Amino acid sequence: MGNRFGERLRLVAFAAMVIVVGFAASVISYTGEVVPAQSSPLEVYPIGEWVDLDNQGVMADMAKRNTDRSSIEPDYRPLGEWDGTLRLRIDEVALFDSPGAAGIPADGIQLPSYLPTWKQDGYSLCLLTYTVENVDASPLPGSTKSGKDGFCNSFIASLEGIESFDQIYFDGMIEDGSLEDGDGNVFRLEPGETRTFHSGIVMAGDGVPSALRIGDPNCGIRVALECEDKRSHL
Repeated sequence: MGNRFGERLRLVAFAAMVIVVGFAASVISYTGEVVPAQSSPLEVYPIGEWVDLDNQGVMADMAKRNTDRSSIEPDYRPLGEWDGTLRLRIDEVALFDSPGAAGIPADGIQLPSYLPTWKQDGYSLCLLTYTVENVDASPLPGSTKSGKDGFCNSFIASLEGIESFDQIYFDGMIEDGSLEDGDGNVFRLEPGETRTFHSGIVMAGDGVPSALRIGDPNCGIRVALECEDKRSHL
């Protein structure tokens, strides 16, 4: 009696092991690799294609899935302090020696502290031309530094493949805004309205940006860039 019971236990244990091994093998053979649960998928859009900036829908869900934080706020907005959906299309990317070479007026730029004048060597400018469409988005009250209502173009998060990134020029700043008040990247766009903007990005070194990251890093959204290099010093 005892031997039969022990034999049954061994059979049950062996069967369980076969099931577990078979399941693991099927997972590895299906995915081709063991993928960590917190891995961040990369979604790359070509230049000239519309990207839906859905701050509370698909893109927000993606960011929540990819975050390595144990908990996340219910009102988490990975693209900025606004609700609804904007659409973004990167139209052109050009590289220049200086803001002046790009046709940007001197009084329209706001240089970072590490670049008190543009006469320092080793810096160039990336001029982004992009179109934004407001599908049904509205900014949250108090979402800007100065408290004025508007969208921040901080969803243009960073250029990849270069040493430094800072936006020093934006031609869509709200009419009642000021650089001193921190309104340099604030714009207004009514639902149903579409506008084309220009942003000047300071770059360190002679590199060429390869991609533009959109929103929170956890979104995993990139736009692959094709740059027209108009720099003369290279």
